[in-house]
Parts: sequence; structure tokens; C-alpha cells
Amino acid sequence: MPLFIEAASPIWAPAKYPIAQRQSAKLAGFDGLIVVTPEYNHGPSAALRNALNYAYREFIRKPVRFVGCGDVGVAHAVEQFRLIAIEL
Repeated sequence: MPLFIEAASPIWAPAKYPIAQRQSAKLAGFDGLIVVTPEYNHGPSAALRNALNYAYREFIRKPVRFVGCGDVGVAHAVEQFRLIAIEL
């Protein structure tokens, strides 16, 4: 997945990259999501965060569960993703 450099947020315009469009189509078909994350430097991985930046409508009214393995049970990464999920 390329770094998020779209001209507009996915709220307003669809992604232009084919890989991001495939991800959106795949996420749209799910009833909910389980996000498995590592924790690096007390935060989520940049690659996973970048992938979530390409989605918006696909998360509307869907439950999300976060699972991780690392120091302190990945509490810091999960807390940051919880705040991100509220906005999505």
C-alpha cells in the first residue's frame, strides 16, 4: 500500500490507487473487523495506520475489535486505534 497521498480524504473522493480500491471493496463486504496489531514505540504500526487512512465509509456502523501482542498487552497501540476508530 503506498503512503497516503490522496488529494482528498476518502470521505469526499474514492482512492486512486488500485490496491486501495481493492482494500475498500474487501472491507465493505465485512460485517465487522478484527484488527491485529503490534506495538512499536508505544503506538500502532505505521503500515497498519496507513492502510486505515485509505478507508472511511467501509467502517461506518461496523463493530471493531483490536487484538495485539506485545508489552503491556499492546495497550498503547490499542488505545490509539480506539480513538481512530471513533472517527472512522
